[in-house]
Amino acid sequence: MNEAGERLYGAAAPMQDAALSLRNTVDTMGARPPERVRITVAELLAELLPTLASPSPSLLPELGVSVDVLITSSRLNLLEREADIALRHVRPTQQELICRRVGSIRMNAYASESYLESRGALSRQDVATHRLIESLDSQDFLEVLRKQGFPFADNQVVFGSDSLACQKSAAKSGWGVGAFPEAMIEVDDGLVPAMSEGEPVDIPVWLVARPEVRENRVMKALYDEIGRALEGRLEATLRA
Repeated sequence: MNEAGERLYGAAAPMQDAALSLRNTVDTMGARPPERVRITVAELLAELLPTLASPSPSLLPELGVSVDVLITSSRLNLLEREADIALRHVRPTQQELICRRVGSIRMNAYASESYLESRGALSRQDVATHRLIESLDSQDFLEVLRKQGFPFADNQVVFGSDSLACQKSAAKSGWGVGAFPEAMIEVDDGLVPAMSEGEPVDIPVWLVARPEVRENRVMKALYDEIGRALEGRLEATLRA
């Protein structure tokens, strides 16, 4: 950025902050609901959200709002109004945000029945015979397995995707072993638990909102209702 650009940015930044502050103040003053509430969520929870966070049938019509779900691996900035509410796996560090832990998602390793028939269940002794399905964004599954004593090499990850649905399809097609939320696996998926050793992993789920939600009746009611629904459903999935 050149000198002129830096001066323009310096002049515009306070104006943007003032505009955001004004919009946030309006949020806290009126009982009039926003037209739409934007909820940002990672794909890990995207498929589960409509069932895990199903509010009472009368809530949304009563409040007069609709919901948009933004599926992204990026953490949208709630303080800059990129979204209103977020579901995250890590507690936010911005102190201004409202947050509550609503439970955990249990992740387990799955593979197709045909894959396990040909290679056997995954154990620490036969790691070399197995192949993994992993995310493109990270190697969380690989690292969890290594911490549990499974000495997988990087080149044993034979299929990667930034789509959880694509990873699940690969597992069903016999590419290898993948990690998925237990609540996401249906009886007719053809996927079965793949490990004869090791433990599933519980990933925390945090419900987060920008601070103005606290003062707006409609937004607060929706936030609280989603939180209650998530707590009940997530607890039930862990007991199952």
